[in-house]
Amino acid sequence: MLDEVYRTGIAYVGNSVELNIQHRPDGGEDRYILDFVFQPVMDGNGGVTGIFIQGHDVTQRALAERRMRFLDALGKATAASTDADAILAITTRLLGEHLDVSVCAYADMDPDQDGFTIRGNWAAPGAQGIVGHYSLAAFGQLALTNLHAGLPLVLNDNARQLPAHEAETFLGLELAATICLPLINEDKLTALMAIHDREPRVWRPEELALLTEVTERSWAHIERVRAEATVRLAEQRFRRELERQVAERTAALAQSEAQIRTVAASSHLYQWLLTTEGSVVYANPTSLAGADVGAQDVVGRAFWETPWFSRTRGMQAIVMACVATAARGSSDNLSMQLELATGTRSFDFSIRPVLDEAGTVVGIVPEAVDSTARVEPNKPCNKRRKWRRWAT
Repeated sequence: MLDEVYRTGIAYVGNSVELNIQHRPDGGEDRYILDFVFQPVMDGNGGVTGIFIQGHDVTQRALAERRMRFLDALGKATAASTDADAILAITTRLLGEHLDVSVCAYADMDPDQDGFTIRGNWAAPGAQGIVGHYSLAAFGQLALTNLHAGLPLVLNDNARQLPAHEAETFLGLELAATICLPLINEDKLTALMAIHDREPRVWRPEELALLTEVTERSWAHIERVRAEATVRLAEQRFRRELERQVAERTAALAQSEAQIRTVAASSHLYQWLLTTEGSVVYANPTSLAGADVGAQDVVGRAFWETPWFSRTRGMQAIVMACVATAARGSSDNLSMQLELATGTRSFDFSIRPVLDEAGTVVGIVPEAVDSTARVEPNKPCNKRRKWRRWAT
């Protein structure tokens, strides 16, 4: 690059150029990210006599920007997921690729706080997957101590940093370097998330920091998803129970209607079945014959607007008030005189609500007894005396 600047006399500008300098005692590399410029120094004839180099260390800014871009991409990739395993599968893949590791995995702890099951992992091409059930003790005392204390397990070289019998478990899975993070819930170790490499690797602080933040975000997302799933399940159960109760109530009402119809069909009384709003559901044959109508003429109509009452002045308002009384759960009794297609007749009229087991009004049953012969056995009906309420 310097030769190019000397040859052309054109300045070179580098943005976010990464430099790795290996001078640490542990063999790790210090990473620097720089913005810099190679500025040619010209003589009087336009020749390049030197190069002025100026740079700025932008490592922290660049790493923060990369971290935020990754977290934003991860959030968008998992936002629509409502399944914990799907969220973790996406997370381990993206994190493993971003950090360029061999394996990224998650696990659930057994109740005994030693056994754990790696339920899912992402493995780089050529790397060995590690899904299975394991004993935490088999991975060494350092793993037990750190993870149960809520501290990360950070190993740059498993073979060198652990006793041979403890390192053997890692090496048998082709894991030469490890970072494992614990999830502590109610003072218990409940889950793990880890990254591994097939070769010894000096983990950088920003890699541990990113794994920590991803782990915290992922488990928070999963807890939220699980809570929402619990709410949805409770809502489904509530709806099913409500539907069951409605079905039972509907069946009970249908059975009640059938029983009423059976009895009413052979009764000498005028009998009806109404909805709680007062619409006619059923009228027995005696009542239909008394008004000289068919069922199709009255079913579905407001009770007070039917031919039993529409010919008698002022009677519709009285019957409407009786229906309202029954809809509130009370009964009423009246003596009334009605103008019917078959003539003027006197009746003892009653109305009562039909209640379910909870005491809710689910229907209304009016009944009337033709009392013409008893009220005025020897003279025509007095049309001016239309109705009289019974004492109740």
